[in-house]
Amino acid sequence: MRGLLGKFSETFQARRSGRRAGGRLAASQAAPCPAQGERALDPAQGLLACHMASWSWDLASDRLVWGPTAMAALGFDRRRHLSSGKAWASLAAPGSGESRADVIHGAAGVDHGEGAPFRCRYVVNAGRGLCVIEERGRWHAGPDGRPARAEGVMRVCPIDGRPPDAPLAGRRIQPARDIVTRTLTAMLHDPARGLRSVSAGVCLLTPRTSDVSASDPAMTDLAAAAIARRLRRTDVVAVLDPGQFALILNGCDSAQGRQAAAAVARNVERACPGLQAHVGLVTASDGAGDASSLLERASEAARQAAEAGEMVAVLAPRARRRPATRPAAMSMPDVIALLNGRDIVLGRRRLVDLDGADLRLEEALPVAACDGGAGVMGPGSLAPVAAQMNLSGLLDQRMLEQTVRLLAADPAAHMLLCIAPATLVSPEWRGAVAAWLAAHPGVSARLVIALDEKAFAPAESPPARHGTPKESAPETGPMEVGNSCHDDGEGQATGADAPGRGPGHDPRAIAQHLAMMKALGVSVGVTGFGLGWLKLEDLSAMAVDVVCMSGLFVNESLSLVGPDRFVVRALVDGVREIGAAVVAPAP
Repeated sequence: MRGLLGKFSETFQARRSGRRAGGRLAASQAAPCPAQGERALDPAQGLLACHMASWSWDLASDRLVWGPTAMAALGFDRRRHLSSGKAWASLAAPGSGESRADVIHGAAGVDHGEGAPFRCRYVVNAGRGLCVIEERGRWHAGPDGRPARAEGVMRVCPIDGRPPDAPLAGRRIQPARDIVTRTLTAMLHDPARGLRSVSAGVCLLTPRTSDVSASDPAMTDLAAAAIARRLRRTDVVAVLDPGQFALILNGCDSAQGRQAAAAVARNVERACPGLQAHVGLVTASDGAGDASSLLERASEAARQAAEAGEMVAVLAPRARRRPATRPAAMSMPDVIALLNGRDIVLGRRRLVDLDGADLRLEEALPVAACDGGAGVMGPGSLAPVAAQMNLSGLLDQRMLEQTVRLLAADPAAHMLLCIAPATLVSPEWRGAVAAWLAAHPGVSARLVIALDEKAFAPAESPPARHGTPKESAPETGPMEVGNSCHDDGEGQATGADAPGRGPGHDPRAIAQHLAMMKALGVSVGVTGFGLGWLKLEDLSAMAVDVVCMSGLFVNESLSLVGPDRFVVRALVDGVREIGAAVVAPAP
Protein backbone atom coordinates (compact mmCIF):
# COMPACT_ATOMS: atom_id res chain seq x y z
CA MET A 1 0.00 0.00 0.00
CA ARG A 2 1.32 3.40 -0.89
CA GLY A 3 2.11 5.62 2.04
CA LEU A 4 0.95 9.13 2.62
CA LEU A 5 4.36 10.55 1.75
CA GLY A 6 4.24 8.88 -1.64
CA LYS A 7 0.86 10.42 -2.36
CA PHE A 8 2.12 13.82 -1.30
CA SER A 9 5.13 13.47 -3.59
CA GLU A 10 2.93 12.55 -6.53
CA THR A 11 0.69 15.52 -5.80
CA PHE A 12 3.66 17.89 -5.66
CA GLN A 13 5.04 16.62 -8.96
CA ALA A 14 1.64 16.90 -10.64
CA ARG A 15 1.21 20.43 -9.32
CA ARG A 16 4.63 21.56 -10.48
CA SER A 17 4.11 20.14 -13.95
CA GLY A 18 0.66 21.69 -14.28
CA ARG A 19 -1.18 18.38 -14.14
CA ARG A 20 -3.98 17.82 -11.65
CA ALA A 21 -4.45 14.54 -9.79
CA GLY A 22 -7.69 12.61 -10.23
CA GLY A 23 -10.81 13.24 -8.18
CA ARG A 24 -13.38 15.99 -8.16
CA LEU A 25 -14.57 18.04 -5.22
CA ALA A 26 -16.79 21.10 -5.02
CA ALA A 27 -14.04 23.04 -3.26
CA SER A 28 -11.57 22.27 -6.03
CA GLN A 29 -13.92 23.76 -8.62
CA ALA A 30 -14.60 26.76 -6.39
CA ALA A 31 -10.93 27.63 -6.02
CA PRO A 32 -9.01 27.31 -9.28
CA CYS A 33 -5.28 27.87 -9.42
CA PRO A 34 -4.22 31.49 -9.81
CA ALA A 35 -3.48 32.72 -13.30
CA GLN A 36 0.06 32.96 -14.57
CA GLY A 37 1.84 35.93 -13.02
CA GLU A 38 -0.92 36.48 -10.44
CA ARG A 39 0.24 36.31 -6.84
CA ALA A 40 -2.14 34.67 -4.37
CA LEU A 41 -3.17 36.70 -1.35
CA ASP A 42 -2.01 36.02 2.18
CA PRO A 43 -4.84 35.14 4.58
CA ALA A 44 -4.68 38.47 6.41
CA GLN A 45 -5.11 40.33 3.10
CA GLY A 46 -8.16 38.26 2.23
CA LEU A 47 -9.72 38.84 5.64
CA LEU A 48 -9.08 42.57 5.46
CA ALA A 49 -10.58 42.78 1.97
CA CYS A 50 -13.80 41.28 3.34
CA HIS A 51 -13.76 43.21 6.66
CA MET A 52 -13.40 39.98 8.62
CA ALA A 53 -11.52 39.07 11.80
CA SER A 54 -11.15 36.06 14.07
CA TRP A 55 -11.50 35.94 17.86
CA SER A 56 -11.33 33.52 20.78
CA TRP A 57 -13.00 33.84 24.18
CA ASP A 58 -12.30 32.13 27.49
CA LEU A 59 -15.64 32.30 29.28
CA ALA A 60 -14.23 31.44 32.71
CA SER A 61 -11.75 34.35 32.80
CA ASP A 62 -13.81 36.48 30.34
CA ARG A 63 -10.60 37.08 28.38
CA LEU A 64 -11.34 37.98 24.76
CA VAL A 65 -8.54 37.99 22.19
CA TRP A 66 -8.66 38.91 18.53
CA GLY A 67 -6.95 38.11 15.27
CA PRO A 68 -4.56 40.56 13.60
CA THR A 69 -7.26 42.12 11.37
CA ALA A 70 -9.74 43.10 14.10
CA MET A 71 -8.74 46.75 14.43
CA ALA A 72 -8.83 47.40 10.68
CA ALA A 73 -12.15 45.57 10.28
CA LEU A 74 -13.84 47.52 13.07
CA GLY A 75 -12.23 50.83 12.19
CA PHE A 76 -11.58 52.02 15.73
CA ASP A 77 -8.90 51.76 18.39
CA ARG A 78 -10.87 51.45 21.63
CA ARG A 79 -8.72 48.59 22.84
CA ARG A 80 -10.22 48.49 26.32
CA HIS A 81 -13.56 47.53 24.76
CA LEU A 82 -11.95 44.52 23.09
CA SER A 83 -10.15 42.96 26.04
CA SER A 84 -13.06 41.05 27.63
CA GLY A 85 -16.40 39.61 26.69
CA LYS A 86 -18.20 41.99 29.06
CA ALA A 87 -16.51 45.03 27.55
CA TRP A 88 -17.33 43.93 24.00
CA ALA A 89 -20.97 43.27 24.96
CA SER A 90 -21.23 46.87 26.21
CA LEU A 91 -20.81 48.06 22.60
CA ALA A 92 -23.92 46.18 21.43
CA ALA A 93 -26.88 48.42 20.64
CA PRO A 94 -29.95 47.71 22.83
CA GLY A 95 -32.46 45.46 21.12
CA SER A 96 -30.14 44.80 18.18
CA GLY A 97 -30.45 41.04 18.43
CA GLU A 98 -28.90 38.22 20.37
CA SER A 99 -25.25 39.04 20.82
CA ARG A 100 -22.37 36.61 21.00
CA ALA A 101 -22.72 36.26 24.77
CA ASP A 102 -26.50 35.71 24.56
CA VAL A 103 -26.18 32.96 21.98
CA ILE A 104 -23.26 31.13 23.62
CA HIS A 105 -24.49 31.35 27.23
CA GLY A 106 -27.99 30.33 26.17
CA ALA A 107 -26.83 27.52 23.88
CA ALA A 108 -28.94 24.38 24.01
CA GLY A 109 -26.69 22.20 21.82
CA VAL A 110 -24.14 19.56 22.76
CA ASP A 111 -20.41 19.51 22.06
CA HIS A 112 -19.45 16.14 20.58
CA GLY A 113 -15.73 16.93 20.66
CA GLU A 114 -15.39 19.26 17.66
CA GLY A 115 -17.31 22.16 19.19
CA ALA A 116 -20.96 23.12 18.79
CA PRO A 117 -21.65 25.64 15.99
CA PHE A 118 -23.48 28.92 16.49
CA ARG A 119 -24.43 31.99 14.44
CA CYS A 120 -25.55 35.47 15.47
CA ARG A 121 -26.11 38.94 14.06
CA TYR A 122 -26.31 42.14 16.10
CA VAL A 123 -25.35 45.82 15.98
CA VAL A 124 -22.42 47.52 17.73
CA ASN A 125 -21.44 51.15 18.04
CA ALA A 126 -17.94 51.06 16.54
CA GLY A 127 -15.68 53.82 15.29
CA ARG A 128 -17.59 54.03 11.98
CA GLY A 129 -20.89 54.43 13.81
CA LEU A 130 -23.43 51.63 13.99
CA CYS A 131 -22.25 48.46 12.25
CA VAL A 132 -23.88 45.08 11.77
CA ILE A 133 -21.73 42.26 13.15
CA GLU A 134 -22.29 38.86 11.56
CA GLU A 135 -20.58 36.04 13.44
CA ARG A 136 -20.31 32.31 13.36
CA GLY A 137 -18.08 29.96 15.26
CA ARG A 138 -18.00 27.10 17.72
CA TRP A 139 -18.17 26.86 21.49
CA HIS A 140 -16.35 24.12 23.39
CA ALA A 141 -17.73 22.40 26.46
CA GLY A 142 -16.19 22.39 29.91
CA PRO A 143 -16.40 19.64 32.53
CA ASP A 144 -20.12 20.29 33.08
CA GLY A 145 -20.99 20.18 29.39
CA ARG A 146 -21.74 23.92 29.25
CA PRO A 147 -19.74 26.36 27.07
CA ALA A 148 -16.30 27.07 28.51
CA ARG A 149 -14.43 28.45 25.49
CA ALA A 150 -15.51 29.82 22.14
CA GLU A 151 -13.90 30.90 18.89
CA GLY A 152 -15.27 32.36 15.72
CA VAL A 153 -15.02 34.72 12.77
CA MET A 154 -16.90 38.01 12.48
CA ARG A 155 -17.70 40.19 9.47
CA VAL A 156 -18.36 43.92 9.84
CA CYS A 157 -21.08 45.34 7.57
CA PRO A 158 -22.41 48.91 7.26
CA ILE A 159 -25.85 49.31 8.75
CA ASP A 160 -27.31 51.01 5.67
CA GLY A 161 -27.15 47.77 3.67
CA ARG A 162 -24.36 48.84 1.32
CA PRO A 163 -21.66 46.18 0.89
CA PRO A 164 -18.25 46.97 2.40
CA ASP A 165 -15.55 48.38 0.18
CA ALA A 166 -13.90 45.12 -0.84
CA PRO A 167 -12.78 45.45 -4.46
CA LEU A 168 -10.84 42.19 -4.29
CA ALA A 169 -13.98 40.26 -3.41
CA GLY A 170 -15.55 40.98 -6.78
CA ARG A 171 -19.18 41.75 -7.44
CA ARG A 172 -21.95 39.73 -5.92
CA ILE A 173 -25.73 39.91 -5.88
CA GLN A 174 -27.00 40.25 -2.32
CA PRO A 175 -29.91 37.99 -1.43
CA ALA A 176 -33.19 39.83 -0.90
CA ARG A 177 -33.42 38.55 2.67
CA ASP A 178 -30.00 40.06 3.43
CA ILE A 179 -31.06 43.44 2.05
CA VAL A 180 -34.36 43.40 3.95
CA THR A 181 -32.62 42.42 7.17
CA ARG A 182 -30.14 45.29 6.95
CA THR A 183 -32.83 47.78 5.97
CA LEU A 184 -34.96 46.71 8.94
CA THR A 185 -31.92 46.93 11.22
CA ALA A 186 -31.31 50.50 10.07
CA MET A 187 -34.94 51.42 10.82
CA LEU A 188 -34.83 49.83 14.26
CA HIS A 189 -31.77 51.87 15.21
CA ASP A 190 -32.57 55.14 13.48
CA PRO A 191 -32.02 57.90 16.10
CA ALA A 192 -34.77 59.98 14.50
CA ARG A 193 -37.34 57.21 14.97
CA GLY A 194 -37.80 57.96 18.67
CA LEU A 195 -40.39 55.73 20.26
CA ARG A 196 -42.21 54.91 17.05
CA SER A 197 -42.81 51.24 16.29
CA VAL A 198 -41.65 49.24 13.32
CA SER A 199 -43.65 46.25 12.09
CA ALA A 200 -42.14 43.43 10.06
CA GLY A 201 -44.42 41.26 7.97
CA VAL A 202 -44.30 38.32 5.58
CA CYS A 203 -46.99 37.87 2.93
CA LEU A 204 -47.39 34.24 1.89
CA LEU A 205 -49.35 33.39 -1.27
CA THR A 206 -51.16 30.07 -1.65
CA PRO A 207 -53.11 28.90 -4.75
CA ARG A 208 -56.88 28.45 -4.55
CA THR A 209 -56.91 25.81 -7.30
CA SER A 210 -54.39 23.36 -8.69
CA ASP A 211 -54.13 25.14 -12.03
CA VAL A 212 -52.66 28.30 -10.41
CA SER A 213 -49.06 28.56 -9.22
CA ALA A 214 -47.98 31.06 -6.57
CA SER A 215 -44.44 30.99 -7.99
CA ASP A 216 -45.53 32.10 -11.47
CA PRO A 217 -43.44 35.20 -12.39
CA ALA A 218 -46.52 36.96 -13.79
CA MET A 219 -48.42 36.37 -10.54
CA THR A 220 -45.43 37.53 -8.55
CA ASP A 221 -45.31 40.81 -10.46
CA LEU A 222 -49.05 41.39 -10.04
CA ALA A 223 -48.90 40.65 -6.32
CA ALA A 224 -45.84 42.89 -5.80
CA ALA A 225 -47.59 45.79 -7.57
CA ALA A 226 -50.74 45.24 -5.50
CA ILE A 227 -48.75 45.27 -2.25
CA ALA A 228 -46.82 48.39 -3.25
CA ARG A 229 -50.08 50.30 -3.90
CA ARG A 230 -51.12 49.80 -0.26
CA LEU A 231 -47.80 50.90 1.26
CA ARG A 232 -46.46 54.34 2.06
CA ARG A 233 -43.29 55.83 0.70
CA THR A 234 -41.34 54.98 3.89
CA ASP A 235 -42.44 51.33 3.82
CA VAL A 236 -40.53 48.54 2.08
CA VAL A 237 -41.59 45.47 0.11
CA ALA A 238 -39.24 42.82 -1.33
CA VAL A 239 -39.58 39.35 -2.82
CA LEU A 240 -38.02 36.80 -0.46
CA ASP A 241 -38.95 33.66 -2.38
CA PRO A 242 -41.46 32.84 -5.13
CA GLY A 243 -44.83 33.50 -3.58
CA GLN A 244 -43.38 35.11 -0.45
CA PHE A 245 -42.86 38.83 0.21
CA ALA A 246 -41.24 40.76 3.07
CA LEU A 247 -42.95 43.91 4.35
CA ILE A 248 -41.48 46.62 6.56
CA LEU A 249 -44.06 49.08 7.92
CA ASN A 250 -42.25 52.06 9.39
CA GLY A 251 -43.98 53.87 12.25
CA CYS A 252 -46.80 51.30 12.64
CA ASP A 253 -47.81 49.86 16.00
CA SER A 254 -49.57 46.51 16.33
CA ALA A 255 -53.09 47.84 15.67
CA GLN A 256 -52.04 49.96 12.69
CA GLY A 257 -49.95 47.11 11.35
CA ARG A 258 -52.89 44.70 11.51
CA GLN A 259 -55.05 47.12 9.51
CA ALA A 260 -52.31 47.63 6.91
CA ALA A 261 -51.71 43.86 6.65
CA ALA A 262 -55.41 43.19 6.09
CA ALA A 263 -55.53 45.88 3.39
CA VAL A 264 -52.48 44.36 1.68
CA ALA A 265 -54.02 40.88 1.71
CA ARG A 266 -57.32 42.11 0.26
CA ASN A 267 -55.53 44.08 -2.45
CA VAL A 268 -53.46 41.04 -3.48
CA GLU A 269 -56.52 38.78 -3.69
CA ARG A 270 -58.34 41.34 -5.88
CA ALA A 271 -55.34 41.63 -8.21
CA CYS A 272 -54.71 37.86 -8.30
CA PRO A 273 -58.11 36.07 -8.09
CA GLY A 274 -56.54 32.63 -8.12
CA LEU A 275 -54.39 33.25 -5.04
CA GLN A 276 -54.95 33.62 -1.30
CA ALA A 277 -52.79 36.01 0.74
CA HIS A 278 -51.79 35.33 4.34
CA VAL A 279 -49.82 38.02 6.18
CA GLY A 280 -47.84 37.37 9.35
CA LEU A 281 -46.94 40.43 11.42
CA VAL A 282 -44.56 41.17 14.28
CA THR A 283 -44.14 44.61 15.86
CA ALA A 284 -41.03 45.86 17.66
CA SER A 285 -41.38 49.01 19.76
CA ASP A 286 -38.89 50.99 21.83
CA GLY A 287 -35.97 49.33 20.05
CA ALA A 288 -36.93 45.82 21.18
CA GLY A 289 -36.22 42.93 18.88
CA ASP A 290 -33.70 42.43 16.09
CA ALA A 291 -34.16 42.21 12.34
CA SER A 292 -33.35 38.52 11.86
CA SER A 293 -35.59 37.26 14.66
CA LEU A 294 -38.42 39.61 13.63
CA LEU A 295 -38.40 38.24 10.07
CA GLU A 296 -38.27 34.65 11.32
CA ARG A 297 -41.15 35.37 13.68
CA ALA A 298 -43.15 37.03 10.88
CA SER A 299 -42.60 33.96 8.65
CA GLU A 300 -43.85 31.77 11.49
CA ALA A 301 -46.96 33.96 11.82
CA ALA A 302 -47.62 33.77 8.07
CA ARG A 303 -47.42 29.96 8.16
CA GLN A 304 -49.85 29.89 11.09
CA ALA A 305 -52.26 32.15 9.19
CA ALA A 306 -52.07 29.89 6.12
CA GLU A 307 -52.69 26.74 8.19
CA ALA A 308 -55.68 28.35 9.93
CA GLY A 309 -57.03 29.84 6.69
CA GLU A 310 -56.86 33.35 8.13
CA MET A 311 -55.89 36.54 6.35
CA VAL A 312 -53.67 38.06 9.11
CA ALA A 313 -51.85 36.61 12.11
CA VAL A 314 -49.94 38.73 14.64
CA LEU A 315 -47.28 37.40 16.99
CA ALA A 316 -45.17 39.08 19.66
CA PRO A 317 -41.36 39.28 19.30
CA ARG A 318 -39.53 36.24 20.61
CA ALA A 319 -38.26 36.67 24.16
CA ARG A 320 -34.51 36.89 24.50
CA ARG A 321 -32.69 34.17 26.37
CA ARG A 322 -31.17 35.01 29.72
CA PRO A 323 -27.42 34.35 29.89
CA ALA A 324 -26.26 31.64 32.24
CA THR A 325 -23.69 32.14 34.97
CA ARG A 326 -20.00 32.21 34.11
CA PRO A 327 -18.50 28.69 34.10
CA ALA A 328 -15.81 27.65 36.54
CA ALA A 329 -12.30 27.10 35.21
CA MET A 330 -10.75 23.64 35.16
CA SER A 331 -8.10 23.12 37.82
CA MET A 332 -4.77 21.34 37.52
CA PRO A 333 -5.96 18.38 39.64
CA ASP A 334 -8.86 17.94 37.21
CA VAL A 335 -6.53 17.69 34.21
CA ILE A 336 -4.04 15.46 36.03
CA ALA A 337 -6.88 13.16 37.10
CA LEU A 338 -8.01 12.87 33.47
CA LEU A 339 -4.49 12.02 32.32
CA ASN A 340 -3.73 9.56 35.10
CA GLY A 341 -7.11 7.88 34.82
CA ARG A 342 -6.67 7.54 31.04
CA ASP A 343 -10.05 9.22 30.61
CA ILE A 344 -8.74 11.19 27.61
CA VAL A 345 -9.30 9.03 24.56
CA LEU A 346 -8.73 9.38 20.84
CA GLY A 347 -11.46 10.95 18.73
CA ARG A 348 -11.37 11.00 14.92
CA ARG A 349 -12.46 13.81 12.58
CA ARG A 350 -12.53 13.31 8.83
CA LEU A 351 -10.60 15.82 6.73
CA VAL A 352 -11.79 16.66 3.22
CA ASP A 353 -9.16 16.82 0.49
CA LEU A 354 -9.56 20.12 -1.34
CA ASP A 355 -6.96 19.33 -3.99
CA GLY A 356 -8.51 16.31 -5.68
CA ALA A 357 -5.64 13.98 -4.74
CA ASP A 358 -7.91 11.51 -2.91
CA LEU A 359 -5.96 11.64 0.35
CA ARG A 360 -7.70 9.68 3.10
CA LEU A 361 -6.76 11.68 6.16
CA GLU A 362 -8.30 12.02 9.63
CA GLU A 363 -7.41 14.25 12.55
CA ALA A 364 -6.75 12.78 15.99
CA LEU A 365 -8.68 14.67 18.69
CA PRO A 366 -8.25 14.37 22.48
CA VAL A 367 -11.71 13.98 24.02
CA ALA A 368 -12.96 13.27 27.53
CA ALA A 369 -16.51 12.66 28.77
CA CYS A 370 -18.21 15.48 30.66
CA ASP A 371 -19.89 14.97 34.01
CA GLY A 372 -23.34 13.50 33.69
CA GLY A 373 -22.82 12.50 30.05
CA ALA A 374 -23.53 16.03 28.73
CA GLY A 375 -21.31 15.73 25.68
CA VAL A 376 -17.52 15.56 25.74
CA MET A 377 -14.61 17.93 26.16
CA GLY A 378 -12.58 18.19 22.97
CA PRO A 379 -9.26 19.81 22.01
CA GLY A 380 -10.85 23.26 22.09
CA SER A 381 -11.10 23.04 25.88
CA LEU A 382 -8.52 20.40 26.88
CA ALA A 383 -5.51 21.69 24.93
CA PRO A 384 -5.61 25.33 26.18
CA VAL A 385 -6.01 24.26 29.81
CA ALA A 386 -3.16 21.76 29.49
CA ALA A 387 -0.97 24.48 27.96
CA GLN A 388 -1.67 26.91 30.78
CA MET A 389 -0.64 24.28 33.31
CA ASN A 390 2.47 23.13 31.39
CA LEU A 391 0.88 19.73 30.81
CA SER A 392 0.89 19.86 27.01
CA GLY A 393 3.75 17.37 26.80
CA LEU A 394 1.85 14.74 28.78
CA LEU A 395 -1.32 15.27 26.76
CA ASP A 396 0.48 15.09 23.41
CA GLN A 397 2.46 11.96 24.37
CA ARG A 398 -0.78 10.28 25.44
CA MET A 399 -2.30 11.17 22.07
CA LEU A 400 0.83 9.96 20.21
CA GLU A 401 0.56 6.59 21.93
CA GLN A 402 -3.08 6.13 20.98
CA THR A 403 -2.59 7.43 17.42
CA VAL A 404 0.31 5.08 16.66
CA ARG A 405 -1.60 2.11 18.06
CA LEU A 406 -4.61 3.00 15.92
CA LEU A 407 -2.43 3.22 12.79
CA ALA A 408 -0.85 -0.12 13.60
CA ALA A 409 -4.25 -1.75 14.07
CA ASP A 410 -5.81 -0.18 10.95
CA PRO A 411 -3.46 -0.28 7.92
CA ALA A 412 -5.90 1.85 5.88
CA ALA A 413 -5.88 4.77 8.37
CA HIS A 414 -3.96 8.02 7.82
CA MET A 415 -3.90 10.32 10.85
CA LEU A 416 -2.96 13.95 11.54
CA LEU A 417 -1.89 14.72 15.11
CA CYS A 418 -1.79 18.36 16.25
CA ILE A 419 0.63 19.04 19.12
CA ALA A 420 1.75 22.05 21.12
CA PRO A 421 4.93 23.94 20.10
CA ALA A 422 6.34 23.36 23.59
CA THR A 423 6.02 19.64 22.97
CA LEU A 424 7.73 19.84 19.58
CA VAL A 425 10.78 21.70 20.90
CA SER A 426 11.17 19.54 24.03
CA PRO A 427 14.06 17.04 23.93
CA GLU A 428 11.79 14.18 25.09
CA TRP A 429 9.41 14.43 22.14
CA ARG A 430 11.75 13.33 19.37
CA GLY A 431 12.84 10.32 21.40
CA ALA A 432 9.23 9.35 22.13
CA VAL A 433 8.27 9.58 18.45
CA ALA A 434 11.31 7.55 17.37
CA ALA A 435 10.58 4.86 19.96
CA TRP A 436 6.92 4.46 19.03
CA LEU A 437 7.66 4.40 15.29
CA ALA A 438 10.42 1.83 15.77
CA ALA A 439 8.02 -0.37 17.74
CA HIS A 440 5.46 -0.19 14.93
CA PRO A 441 7.17 -0.31 11.50
CA GLY A 442 5.22 1.05 8.55
CA VAL A 443 3.28 3.60 10.59
CA SER A 444 5.45 6.67 9.92
CA ALA A 445 4.32 7.04 6.28
CA ARG A 446 0.71 7.42 7.46
CA LEU A 447 1.30 9.93 10.26
CA VAL A 448 1.29 13.74 10.05
CA ILE A 449 2.62 15.84 12.95
CA ALA A 450 1.06 19.33 12.86
CA LEU A 451 0.98 22.62 14.77
CA ASP A 452 -1.98 24.95 15.16
CA GLU A 453 -1.63 28.35 13.46
CA LYS A 454 -2.60 30.16 16.68
CA ALA A 455 0.66 28.96 18.20
CA PHE A 456 2.39 31.61 16.06
CA ALA A 457 0.33 34.48 17.48
CA PRO A 458 2.01 37.09 19.73
CA ALA A 459 2.80 36.01 23.25
CA GLU A 460 0.06 36.06 25.83
CA SER A 461 -0.10 39.03 28.16
CA PRO A 462 -0.32 38.49 31.92
CA PRO A 463 -3.78 38.67 33.47
CA ALA A 464 -4.97 41.94 34.96
CA ARG A 465 -4.13 42.54 38.60
CA HIS A 466 -6.73 41.79 41.24
CA GLY A 467 -9.31 44.56 41.43
CA THR A 468 -8.55 45.97 38.00
CA PRO A 469 -11.64 46.04 35.77
CA LYS A 470 -11.42 43.86 32.71
CA GLU A 471 -12.31 46.88 30.62
CA SER A 472 -8.95 48.36 31.68
CA ALA A 473 -6.83 45.49 30.42
CA PRO A 474 -3.41 46.24 28.90
CA GLU A 475 -3.65 48.37 25.80
CA THR A 476 -2.04 45.77 23.59
CA GLY A 477 -4.24 42.86 24.65
CA PRO A 478 -6.66 42.76 21.71
CA MET A 479 -3.84 42.38 19.21
CA GLU A 480 -2.77 39.10 20.77
CA VAL A 481 -4.18 35.61 20.90
CA GLY A 482 -3.83 34.31 24.42
CA ASN A 483 -5.08 31.04 25.87
CA SER A 484 -5.39 29.74 22.33
CA CYS A 485 -5.43 26.14 21.28
CA HIS A 486 -2.05 24.45 21.68
CA ASP A 487 -0.37 27.58 23.05
CA ASP A 488 2.71 26.54 24.97
CA GLY A 489 2.04 28.77 27.97
CA GLU A 490 5.60 30.05 28.02
CA GLY A 491 4.83 33.36 26.39
CA GLN A 492 3.95 35.32 29.54
CA ALA A 493 5.02 38.85 28.76
CA THR A 494 7.07 40.60 31.42
CA GLY A 495 9.01 43.81 31.43
CA ALA A 496 10.83 44.37 28.15
CA ASP A 497 8.98 41.52 26.46
CA ALA A 498 5.77 43.51 26.35
CA PRO A 499 2.75 41.90 24.68
CA GLY A 500 2.23 42.77 21.07
CA ARG A 501 5.91 43.62 20.49
CA GLY A 502 7.52 40.21 20.40
CA PRO A 503 6.04 37.54 18.12
CA GLY A 504 5.10 34.09 19.24
CA HIS A 505 6.97 31.10 17.88
CA ASP A 506 9.18 31.93 14.94
CA PRO A 507 8.27 29.77 11.93
CA ARG A 508 11.91 29.53 10.87
CA ALA A 509 12.97 28.30 14.30
CA ILE A 510 10.11 25.81 14.33
CA ALA A 511 11.21 24.63 10.86
CA GLN A 512 14.32 23.03 12.34
CA HIS A 513 12.27 20.87 14.69
CA LEU A 514 9.83 19.98 11.92
CA ALA A 515 12.79 18.87 9.82
CA MET A 516 13.72 16.49 12.62
CA MET A 517 10.23 15.02 12.45
CA LYS A 518 10.62 14.54 8.69
CA ALA A 519 13.89 12.75 9.29
CA LEU A 520 11.93 10.16 11.26
CA GLY A 521 9.74 9.49 8.21
CA VAL A 522 6.56 11.40 9.18
CA SER A 523 4.94 14.30 7.34
CA VAL A 524 4.46 17.73 8.92
CA GLY A 525 1.65 20.24 8.63
CA VAL A 526 -0.26 23.23 10.00
CA THR A 527 -3.88 23.21 11.18
CA GLY A 528 -6.35 26.06 11.63
CA PHE A 529 -4.78 28.01 8.76
CA GLY A 530 -6.44 31.19 7.55
CA LEU A 531 -6.78 33.35 10.67
CA GLY A 532 -4.00 35.70 9.56
CA TRP A 533 -1.15 34.77 11.90
CA LEU A 534 0.88 32.89 9.27
CA LYS A 535 1.89 34.08 5.83
CA LEU A 536 2.54 31.96 2.78
CA GLU A 537 6.27 32.56 3.12
CA ASP A 538 6.08 31.18 6.67
CA LEU A 539 4.50 27.97 5.39
CA SER A 540 7.18 27.77 2.72
CA ALA A 541 9.93 28.28 5.30
CA MET A 542 8.57 25.42 7.41
CA ALA A 543 8.31 23.18 4.30
CA VAL A 544 4.97 21.79 5.42
CA ASP A 545 3.43 18.87 3.58
CA VAL A 546 -0.20 19.35 4.66
CA VAL A 547 -2.19 22.50 5.41
CA CYS A 548 -5.54 22.05 7.14
CA MET A 549 -7.62 25.21 6.85
CA SER A 550 -9.62 26.62 9.73
CA GLY A 551 -13.03 25.08 10.12
CA LEU A 552 -14.46 28.34 11.52
CA PHE A 553 -15.60 29.47 8.09
CA VAL A 554 -14.35 27.11 5.42
CA ASN A 555 -17.08 24.45 5.72
CA GLU A 556 -20.01 26.74 5.05
CA SER A 557 -18.07 28.78 2.52
CA LEU A 558 -17.73 25.76 0.25
CA SER A 559 -21.41 26.12 -0.67
CA LEU A 560 -21.98 29.87 -0.31
CA VAL A 561 -21.34 32.88 -2.52
CA GLY A 562 -19.82 36.08 -1.20
CA PRO A 563 -16.84 37.36 0.79
CA ASP A 564 -16.38 34.10 2.71
CA ARG A 565 -15.93 32.15 -0.49
CA PHE A 566 -13.40 34.72 -1.65
CA VAL A 567 -11.34 34.14 1.51
CA VAL A 568 -11.42 30.38 0.94
CA ARG A 569 -10.27 30.82 -2.65
CA ALA A 570 -7.39 33.03 -1.50
CA LEU A 571 -6.35 30.41 1.07
CA VAL A 572 -6.47 27.48 -1.33
CA ASP A 573 -4.67 29.37 -4.10
CA GLY A 574 -1.93 30.47 -1.73
CA VAL A 575 -1.30 27.01 -0.33
CA ARG A 576 -1.16 25.55 -3.83
CA GLU A 577 1.58 28.03 -4.72
CA ILE A 578 3.89 26.57 -2.07
CA GLY A 579 3.13 22.98 -3.17
CA ALA A 580 1.42 21.66 -0.04
CA ALA A 581 -1.67 19.45 0.13
CA VAL A 582 -4.83 21.31 1.20
CA VAL A 583 -7.43 19.74 3.49
CA ALA A 584 -10.28 21.03 5.65
CA PRO A 585 -12.52 19.59 8.39
CA ALA A 586 -15.51 17.76 6.96
CA PRO A 587 -18.86 19.63 7.25
